[in-house]
Amino acid sequence: MAPSRKVIEYEQGVKTLEFRIINNNRQDMKLALYPVGELADYITIDNDVMKISASESEKTVYYTIDLPADLEPGAREAGIVVVELPQTFASTDDNLVVTDETAVLFGKKEKDTLVSATTAVVAKLQINVPYPGVYAEANLYVTEANVEEKTTFTISLFNKGSQSITPSGTIIIKGPTNEEIARVDAGSTTISAGGEGKLVANWLADVQPGTYVAEAVINYNGKMVKPTRNFAVGNLAVEIKDLKVNSFRLGSIAKLDVGLASHWNQKIDDVYADMQILDQKGNKVDEIKTNTYSLEPYGEETVSGYWDTQGVLVGEYDINVIVNYQGKTSEKLFETVVGADSILTKETGSLSAQVVGSEEKPSDTKVSFLTIIVLVLIAVNVGVFLYFKKFMKNRNNKK
Repeated sequence: MAPSRKVIEYEQGVKTLEFRIINNNRQDMKLALYPVGELADYITIDNDVMKISASESEKTVYYTIDLPADLEPGAREAGIVVVELPQTFASTDDNLVVTDETAVLFGKKEKDTLVSATTAVVAKLQINVPYPGVYAEANLYVTEANVEEKTTFTISLFNKGSQSITPSGTIIIKGPTNEEIARVDAGSTTISAGGEGKLVANWLADVQPGTYVAEAVINYNGKMVKPTRNFAVGNLAVEIKDLKVNSFRLGSIAKLDVGLASHWNQKIDDVYADMQILDQKGNKVDEIKTNTYSLEPYGEETVSGYWDTQGVLVGEYDINVIVNYQGKTSEKLFETVVGADSILTKETGSLSAQVVGSEEKPSDTKVSFLTIIVLVLIAVNVGVFLYFKKFMKNRNNKK
C-alpha cells in the first residue's frame, strides 16, 4: 500500500483522498475495505469490495472524509483497512460482511456459515487540528561524539497553535546521578502559526565515557516545553558520516545511501539503520529500515534504504537517521530538499550554533562583509584609473 500513511492539515468540509494497493505478488485478489478509528464515521469509500487481477500491478482507491467543525485539537487519526477475501467469497449480494476493530467475518447466507479473513493492511490517515492560541511541541535530537569531540543538539520546534511564537532554548547536560554538568545556549527564533523552526547547539564532550542526559528547556510566550534524550559519550560508537541520493526522479523509488564509520577496535555485528522521513510539521511521512551489516574494526560501510516517493511533494523534509548496534544507537538529522530530479541533503549539525527558523533574516555581519568587498573593489578601480591617467600625461609631456 502506498502511501501507507498520509498527513493532512485540518479544514472543515469534504476532502477526496486516495492511496494505491500494490499487487506485488501478481495474483488474483478479492478485497474488502472499511474505515476504522475515531473518524471512521466521517469516511466514505467509493468501492468497499473490489477485485484485482494478476495482470494489474496496482489499483487506486478513492475515498472521501467529511470533517466536522468540532474536532478536538491535536492529531486525529483514522484508517482504511484492506482485507483479502477468501476465494469462496462471490459478491456482496451473496455474502454478509460484518466488521469490528479486530476482525472481518464473511457469511454465506445460503449456508449460514462464517469464514474469517486474517490478511489485512491499513492505510493510515492523520489530521492535524490546530490548538487555539499559543501551543508548541518540540523534539530533541542528539548527534553523539567521542570524548573531547563536539556533540550537536538539534531542537525541532512545531508551532501547532493559531498565534506566532518566539521560542528560546537551553540545553542542560546531566550525569548518571542527575547532577548538572553543563549548560549550552541554543539561541532563539520566531515561528509563525503552523510553522516550524530549529535551534542548534554544540557542546565539547570533555567528560568521561558513559551515558548522559540532555534536557532541552524551551520557553515561548510564557510557556515551557522540556524534551529530554539519553546520549552516550565514549569510544564504542558508529559515526554517521553522510547521507547521499543518486540517480533520482520524483515518483520513483529513491535509494538512500548512509555512510558509516566504526570507531571501535573490534568487529561490530548486526548494524542496521532506521530512517525516519519527516515533513516540515514534524509528521512521519515514511520509515525505512536497511539490511543488517557488519563493520570491521575502524572500518567503513555504506548501508542503503529505499524510499517510494510516489505521491511525495516537492519541498523540504528532515531525514532522521538512527543506526542500531550492540544495544546502542547513533543518530543524525539531515535536512533535505526534494526536487523533480534530485534530493539534496545537508546534515543539521553543519549549521553549528546558527539558529534556523521559519522567519530567518539575512545576517547583518554578512551584509557588512559584502559592503566592505564592494568598497574595496571601487577603490581598486579608482586607483587603476588614476594610475593610467598619470601615465598617459607623463607620456604626452615627454613627446
